[in-house]
Amino acid sequence: FDSLRLRNLTEAPGDLLGEPKKPEEMTYAELGRYVDALERSGGDGRKLRVVRELKIAVPVTCVIIAFFAAPLVLVSPRATGAFGIAISLATTLLFLLSVQLSQAIGSAGVLPPPYAAWAPNVLFGIAGLVLLLRAPT
Repeated sequence: FDSLRLRNLTEAPGDLLGEPKKPEEMTYAELGRYVDALERSGGDGRKLRVVRELKIAVPVTCVIIAFFAAPLVLVSPRATGAFGIAISLATTLLFLLSVQLSQAIGSAGVLPPPYAAWAPNVLFGIAGLVLLLRAPT
């Protein structure tokens, strides 16, 4: 039996029989191992690679939204606070829409998964930092 053992087969018998978790339930490392096993067996793991990258990129979106929305609340001394909050909410919705759009583009294979997951964060992060630096204090 030692000579018939395949060294490339790293999964245990229990791993092959077990019901896999949903990608949303897996940790970053578990999802990486799952995608690698899926691609070794001939499957397409593009969508799951984007989901894996989003596990880190989505928490960063909270910081990006804060950088972007805080200066917009202080739009103009003459404008009311409600106007600034409305602009902040609108840009937040635009940002979240761009995150979903880039996820779809990455799943289709147009962009590599890291670029698809991080492109909205980078674009809105730069715009947020510019707005933050130009905000009236």
